[in-house]
Amino acid sequence: PGVDEVQYQQDIVDNLLNLTSTVRKTTVVFFSYLLFMSVIVLATTTSFKIALKKDEILLTRLLGATKWYIRKPFVNESIFLGLTATVCANIFLIGTLVSMNRFLYDYFAGIPSLDIAFPIFTIQVWPFNLGFALITFGVTAIFSLIIALIASFTATNRYL
Repeated sequence: PGVDEVQYQQDIVDNLLNLTSTVRKTTVVFFSYLLFMSVIVLATTTSFKIALKKDEILLTRLLGATKWYIRKPFVNESIFLGLTATVCANIFLIGTLVSMNRFLYDYFAGIPSLDIAFPIFTIQVWPFNLGFALITFGVTAIFSLIIALIASFTATNRYL
């Protein structure tokens, strides 16, 4: 009683759902592209280094070196490059979040906290805290190690 008309605005809700779906699909495509390019760049770099040391590799193979003995320096270098990229990316992320702290507090003024809930634990994303930064660093470090190992094994398998 007392309500003449209700405006649900279904078209606005549908447009918002379509927009979020498009953003998610675009993010997956972009992330896949970056992942693929990371592996290609690391594999190509490692392949160039192997090509420069082809004579040394052949000599060590003739002397009885195992494949792992020859592969180990290239894998270690890839891991070093991956971890260096992780540290640089996280320094950039934390620096950006710290420098935009005032803006973010104003922008998220109505949101007391932003959490991601997992079955076992909950991660507080906002306000920015050290725990979130450490978890982000850990996840990116593991991910970069996986990429480095895939790239170095791909590159060294061609020559060994």
